[in-house]
Amino acid sequence: MEKVLIIEDDPDFSKSLELVLGLHDLTAVRAPSAEEALAQLEKRDGNIDLVFMDIKLPGMNGIECLQEIHSRWSAIPCVIMTGFRDNERHERARSAGAAEILLKPFRMEQFLSLVKAYI
Repeated sequence: MEKVLIIEDDPDFSKSLELVLGLHDLTAVRAPSAEEALAQLEKRDGNIDLVFMDIKLPGMNGIECLQEIHSRWSAIPCVIMTGFRDNERHERARSAGAAEILLKPFRMEQFLSLVKAYI
């Protein structure tokens, strides 16, 4: 079964994404911080099919986390979720290896479309 890692510090939001994935027979792994997400990836030896991460996280931010994931598990596509609309931040995320930028707020159809594109 495909696994999607959700790195999001808002527990209600990450739970809603997990529920949507479950309705489509996908397994969600949730992490509230970049550090916990990296620990989850280590534990699973990188056995994650897709990552969705917030750009603003406690501790290590999403771009730093993305750089770390990309350097260690470059085959895992990572989608940055952000409410920030500035192109500079989006460009930094792309340069760090982001496959896509998903602007918040988004419709679940947009989320699922990206999931289906990468899994």
